[in-house]
Amino acid sequence: MAAVTELIGADVTADWSTMIIWESNLFAQSGNDITAECFDDTVYAGQLIINDTTPDSVILTVVAGEGHDGTAGTGVEITNAADGTVVTLDIACEFGDIEVNGGGFNETGIRFTFGGTAADCRAQRMIVHNVASNGAAVTVMGVKNDGGNDGVVLDSFIYDIKADNGASASKRAIGVGNLSGGVTVTNLFNVTVHDVERTNNTVDAFGIWENNGTVFAENSIVTDTAGTGTVEDFHSAVGQGNGANASSDSTATGAGSKTSQSSSTIYVSTAPVDLKLAASLGPANDLGTTPTGVQFDIIGRDRDTLDDTWDMGAHQFVVVGGGAQVWPSPVKQMAHLLNR
Repeated sequence: MAAVTELIGADVTADWSTMIIWESNLFAQSGNDITAECFDDTVYAGQLIINDTTPDSVILTVVAGEGHDGTAGTGVEITNAADGTVVTLDIACEFGDIEVNGGGFNETGIRFTFGGTAADCRAQRMIVHNVASNGAAVTVMGVKNDGGNDGVVLDSFIYDIKADNGASASKRAIGVGNLSGGVTVTNLFNVTVHDVERTNNTVDAFGIWENNGTVFAENSIVTDTAGTGTVEDFHSAVGQGNGANASSDSTATGAGSKTSQSSSTIYVSTAPVDLKLAASLGPANDLGTTPTGVQFDIIGRDRDTLDDTWDMGAHQFVVVGGGAQVWPSPVKQMAHLLNR
């Protein structure tokens, strides 16, 4: 077994030009632990399905300094201009630091179809947005788990999830949740969901949704879910036993949770969208380093090492020198210094 790092992009040092071509060659990595890092130098387009079981483990992330800053269009991005799913995770893998843009199509941004455990299949520090039904009779979801077992989403922004399915009475708009009776647990930690909307017909919309199985949410924020049927930021079945969630309606529950929060005041901006916190919503629950990677906020700040009082949502608000400052990730800081 060997640890292998591969590079993806247009850079002359890259091993592969696209994520899709990289994945199609995983069959040659028997017994290896693969880390693939993407350059922010090309448009990654098409439907990515990570399903080759030949390697022992797979991580898809970004080259240091090439990740987003918490807003769309600032780092590595994959998009797909056709109906379907942008990214499917069908093996034990980690997928992180990448923007997933539905392109105004694609009923699903990220889909878990892997039947393993939460520790084996993880999406983290993602921006998932612009996912829409485009008139098709489908349930639209930013992140969907229908793999028959566990999945985990950490420190991610999910927003602009729209279903406009006309007369399709059963097709909902959902930010994140499960869609299979066989799903055991979908774990959501420090996730921010905003602007999930079902237009036309009297159909439901949920920021975080549970359908059979169990969805568990902690330290998460949901705002501005809209529609004409049943509309809830947190679906009533979602497990919130550990609390520290926030909603713009009354559905956030548990110790330390906050309701009736206004998106216009808690975020930096809703137009253009910047879901970093404009002020602290803490204290939230200090999760330490469990599950793996949860301590890093969406732009890479290590809440655990820096002994932060944890905030709700994907972004850790920081006050520096007596004034508010959005803390850049260490990777971004180093890239800036190297380029001076």
